[in-house]
Amino acid sequence: MTDEKNKILNKEKSTAIVVEDQCTTWDYISGILEKDFQIKAFCNSSKLAESAFMEYKPDLVWLDCYLGELCESNLGLKNSGLLLAEWMKKHNPETKIILFTASYESSIIYKAEKLGLEAVFLGGKFSTDKSIILDILQRVEHGEKGIYIDSAQSEQSALKKIGKMTFYEFCTITSLLIGKSTATVAEEMNSTRKRINNTLYRVKEKYNLSDDLSREEILEELKEIIQDSFSQLKHHNISEVHSMFKITDELLNPLMEQLKHGNLKGFSINSVLENNKSILENNKKD
Repeated sequence: MTDEKNKILNKEKSTAIVVEDQCTTWDYISGILEKDFQIKAFCNSSKLAESAFMEYKPDLVWLDCYLGELCESNLGLKNSGLLLAEWMKKHNPETKIILFTASYESSIIYKAEKLGLEAVFLGGKFSTDKSIILDILQRVEHGEKGIYIDSAQSEQSALKKIGKMTFYEFCTITSLLIGKSTATVAEEMNSTRKRINNTLYRVKEKYNLSDDLSREEILEELKEIIQDSFSQLKHHNISEVHSMFKITDELLNPLMEQLKHGNLKGFSINSVLENNKSILENNKKD
């Protein structure tokens, strides 16, 4: 009777496949998934994963971001996890995908967002404390999407916090995003073109953006960071932000003179917002 009950319970479980090239971690992953999922296959390559995906049509895929596979152009390791995730979502958009990676590269999050992945765990480590991973699994099972965890800070969208930029850096990036040339930005901010370019590079490093990105791609990534961050800053009186021009009008322009005279250099975005609420509120009323 007990065996029959177990079979019934197993049939009711959601199905999963594990895609991870480090076979030594399979037991660890199994220990996390087996309570709520029936694991149909363990795969250590894209080829095996595609085959298992088509055969079992799993409800969930535990996916390693870097599978140790080489690019055909011999340029080194390729980000095969994201390529595989894109392929899976095209074949079955309803499949839930949790991307697990030891990397802290924030560009992974932005690519995962575009693909509609359910969860990304950056800086993931196989430790005895499984509570964070179990929480992600439960939330994904309940239909939640867009779960992004940075284990270094243990909070959602940790890499998207605007507070990593100084106000000077923010104004530099914003000015470039609304189409101003490097020379124009340098003139307006009483700076030099070299310093403006160095500022862009410094901000790229702060957000761990890939060195493979072009200048245009870096700015696009930073644009998403700024817009996503400000859309959540209702307590700073900047809500319903839909464009970089609106951010510029409500924040940058009222404070540009202070910035040009060096009064705000070194200040964080959060401190500038906190200390200039009255300016922002008056600007919104006009």
